[in-house]
Amino acid sequence: MHKGSDCHGPTPVPKRWEKEIEQVLITQEQLAERVAELTRQIERDYKGKELVIVSLLNGTVMFLADLDRKSTRLNSS
Repeated sequence: MHKGSDCHGPTPVPKRWEKEIEQVLITQEQLAERVAELTRQIERDYKGKELVIVSLLNGTVMFLADLDRKSTRLNSS
């Protein structure tokens, strides 16, 4: 059985990835909550200021899409 860092017990590794992944370290729920926290912090820190976000690394587009979906300010322009 694969172990995860979730305090509610092990988080299963999706079957299609069992050969590549030993364990899940961060659950989807934990990641979603952290993105929501970051979104709130960015909205507080940049309230009333112009904000430009640029994606530079592979994989960051998905993170920025999640950030955008959580943000009311980013979606208001």
